[in-house]
Amino acid sequence: MFNLDNLKGITVVQMTKITALLLALGMAAGSAQAASSIDGGNITFKGAITTSPCGITADSAEQVVDLGTVTASKLKKGEEVRRTPFSIVLTDCELGTQKTAKVKFTGAPATGNDALLGLQGTEGAKGAGIAIMSDNNTVIKPGADSPAFNLNNGDNVLRFQAQVQRISDTAEVTAGRFNVQTGFLVSYE
Repeated sequence: MFNLDNLKGITVVQMTKITALLLALGMAAGSAQAASSIDGGNITFKGAITTSPCGITADSAEQVVDLGTVTASKLKKGEEVRRTPFSIVLTDCELGTQKTAKVKFTGAPATGNDALLGLQGTEGAKGAGIAIMSDNNTVIKPGADSPAFNLNNGDNVLRFQAQVQRISDTAEVTAGRFNVQTGFLVSYE
C-alpha cells in the first residue's frame, strides 16, 4: 500500500524526476505492447459437399484456357490451328455402381454452327467459335454429353482440347479479341 507519509522531505525537483521516470516507464510499456501487436486479415473458406461419387478440384472448377493468337488467314483458308489441352480432375472418387462420367459444356452455341461455342465479349472478333474435343478428338457440342470416361477409385483426369474454328466455309472472319465462358456439368452412370 502506498503511503503519502513516505513522500515527506522530497523536494519538488526530486518529485519532478520521479514523475518523469514513471511517465517514461509507462510509455515504454505502451511501446512494447504496441510493438508486439500483429496486423490481421480475413480468410474465406469455400467448397461444397456432394452426393456424387467424385469431387472436382478447385483448379478444375475455375480455370482459364488461353488459346493464344490465331491468324484470320489460317481460319479463312480452313487450315487446322493449334489445339490447346485442358482437363477436369475428379478427386477422391469412391465408385459403386457408377463407373463412368460424362461432361456437358453449357455455354451458348455459335450462331451458324451449333457444334461450336459462340464468341462472347468480343472486341471485333467474328466468324469463329470454339470447338471442345474429347481426348479421342470427338467434337462435343454445347449442351450435349461428352463420350463416357471410364473411372477408377481415387483421382481421375478427364482430358479435353479446345480449338478456334471458323463457323462455316462462307463465314467472314474478322480479327479481334474474344472471351468465351462455359460452365460444365459432370454426370455419372
